[in-house]
Amino acid sequence: MRRALLLLLLGIFCAFARPAGASVQLAVLFDDLVRDSTGICVFAGLEQRSAWEDGRIYTRTRVRCDQKLAGEISQGQEVWIRTMGGIAEGIGQSVSGEAVFAAGSTSIAFVRAGPAASYEVTARAQGHFPIAIVDKQRKAVRGPDIGAVLPVNATAETRVRQLAHAPLTASATQPALVVVPGRTVEEIAKEVGLAWARTH
Repeated sequence: MRRALLLLLLGIFCAFARPAGASVQLAVLFDDLVRDSTGICVFAGLEQRSAWEDGRIYTRTRVRCDQKLAGEISQGQEVWIRTMGGIAEGIGQSVSGEAVFAAGSTSIAFVRAGPAASYEVTARAQGHFPIAIVDKQRKAVRGPDIGAVLPVNATAETRVRQLAHAPLTASATQPALVVVPGRTVEEIAKEVGLAWARTH
């Protein structure tokens, strides 16, 4: 009797349980990340607001562009960046593979126009790199929850070569997750400038 009851409860649980999912993405090439972005800056997080939108929680972070690397956002300009996940009405949602900003933090973000006068991070967490002080230098690091990233394929690399408007550097056909983390802000700014000239 007890065993039958346990099996019944297990069956009910399995019938209503949702499968857990993790983020799986293809690696984004550095030149593709730059090409698909309309603004690239060192951003300082100022404040955050989370709310329900269409059945899920989104967080909008007000950021200030402390150093413009390329694109339409001016140095000193404040904008809102919209990301999936957050805490609203006592409920929290975490989205694997999504960029995560925090008030008081600094990061390099590759962004593009989003809904309602906001921006979204290009390629989600692959386009967001927190800045840490390493050996007394400002260096980019990988975000806290990139998710699973599959290797880039040869077709994507060929497309970058065909679309480039200027000679390629070694970084052009490398994934952004290889090019950016571990480098100083100044080194990244130089790579972004070269890639912007190639892709815009």
